[in-house]
Amino acid sequence: MLLSAVVLVSLCAGPIVSWGAPNVPEATPATTPPPKRFNFADVRRRAEVLATQPFKAPDNDLPKFFRELNYDQYRDIRFQADKSLWRAEALPFEVQFVPLGFLFKQPVAINVVEEGASQPVEYANDLFDYGKNQIPGDVPKDLGFSGFKVLYPLHIDGRYDEVAVFQGASYFRAVGQNQNYGISARGLAIDTGLPKPEEFPYFREFWLEK
Repeated sequence: MLLSAVVLVSLCAGPIVSWGAPNVPEATPATTPPPKRFNFADVRRRAEVLATQPFKAPDNDLPKFFRELNYDQYRDIRFQADKSLWRAEALPFEVQFVPLGFLFKQPVAINVVEEGASQPVEYANDLFDYGKNQIPGDVPKDLGFSGFKVLYPLHIDGRYDEVAVFQGASYFRAVGQNQNYGISARGLAIDTGLPKPEEFPYFREFWLEK
């Protein structure tokens, strides 16, 4: 199995546009069209359209509970390992999704591509163990995620270790066998080290293809 990821990045000088599920006209059961086929050229065209429009900051409507989490409270939220993407298929890679909150207030869209068809990953509260946090009962069903982690049996067969994380702006980090995590890298850096203010592009949508 080869895991690949396609990323759509929003620039501070570019737009923020909500892209939902494919706009497929309703059809009768006898003529229901097949799922939309994923095509990298479609992602490129969407990026080109975004680049022609003025930047619009996203609405920050993250619930107060998540906005006000401190470092320790946020770290107490853990993804339920038994619900990892592809866990039941016993594949070399697994994926876990990362919650919103603390410093990570910008949701990213995550899609899974299987057999050429793309489907969005839906948020659910029961994907996470909130530890000692008392989660409110009115959490939006479409809250979303702040990123994802890739796991692989790096050291011991059958034990999945974290090997890569994509979370926050365009930050990501990865680690190899017998290595320790170092400083995070950025997918795109603009005006770094110059007298004028630096821009911080951010990942806005991912497609995970196995």
